[in-house]
Amino acid sequence: MLHATPSVLFRVLGGTGSLGSVLSTRLSPSSVLTRRHDVTKVVEVNLKMSDSSGQDLNRVLDVEGDKSGMKGVVICTLKGYDVNGGLEALVEECLEKVGERGYEDGFTVVMLSNGLLAVYDELVGKGYLKGRGSPVDAISLGSTSIGATKLSDTKEGETRRIEVLQTGWGDTVLGTPVWVKQGIDAARCEGEIKDLAGAMVDAGFPTRVVGRGGEGDIWTVLWMKLCVNCLINPIAAVEGVTNEHVPGLLGEGEGSLRDRVVGELVEVGNADLIKRGSDFRLERGKVVEGMMRVVENTMNNRNSMLQDVEKGRRTEIDTLNGWVVRRGEEEGIACDGNRWLWEEIKRIEGGG
Repeated sequence: MLHATPSVLFRVLGGTGSLGSVLSTRLSPSSVLTRRHDVTKVVEVNLKMSDSSGQDLNRVLDVEGDKSGMKGVVICTLKGYDVNGGLEALVEECLEKVGERGYEDGFTVVMLSNGLLAVYDELVGKGYLKGRGSPVDAISLGSTSIGATKLSDTKEGETRRIEVLQTGWGDTVLGTPVWVKQGIDAARCEGEIKDLAGAMVDAGFPTRVVGRGGEGDIWTVLWMKLCVNCLINPIAAVEGVTNEHVPGLLGEGEGSLRDRVVGELVEVGNADLIKRGSDFRLERGKVVEGMMRVVENTMNNRNSMLQDVEKGRRTEIDTLNGWVVRRGEEEGIACDGNRWLWEEIKRIEGGG
């Protein structure tokens, strides 16, 4: 069984968002990484459970100001469209602190954002990851269905107070590194990922670690996660409902919206998995089962896209259904169902 190594510090980039607040509060030891010029020095989190499956917690979180010499694990829970900019800014701040000597041993980044296939494809060619002395030693991709809704977020001077409702424990899968900087010990980075998995298990989150080969590879996990997000998030956001209403809205049977979207996801997904060297293939029945399992575990959750729509914020639709449509075009696969969901959310984003 996985257990945490007490000496490992988990830093959360995006630690004041819904998911980030849950992880920052329940993981120990942990700290929050804020953006440049953010004057926040104290983050107080009031974490409530939507049922009796866990304890409510009140915790004052450490906010990391000095980013020199950072090691261990950085958990990135930023929105998919914000990952690249947020990570680049963190690298710049780290390098400003250490100067020309750079980092000999830095940190492992574990990404838990939605739409990670699109995010990673954009990220891999970035020079700031490979530059001399970069603090990023390795990148791991993961998937989680932890349910969380932010109820309030206020600032008073250097103090930020956040109230979050945790609506589900979900399942979390962490992948061994998909990218390791030249000269870095991959085994050390993999050990840090296992430490994080152990800490999550100790905190009550069902968590496992997978590699990049066989049926349990991380590409398979990410495609299944993408399928679930593409099916649940946009239709719930369009209709303004919690996850429990999604199956009824999608319908079932031949010609239903679910049937069309799932078919497109499976066809595009299998073409993409082949190019990534995965032996796994998506199946319609398993995609539907995966969606239903997440719905059952997060029935009361107002998913992140719905929360974004309700608050007038940009959504992650471009890295979800939008990316599927674009990958489909590259493969010559029409994705009319995913396109409709993509365009509906873009219409809402534009005030339509």
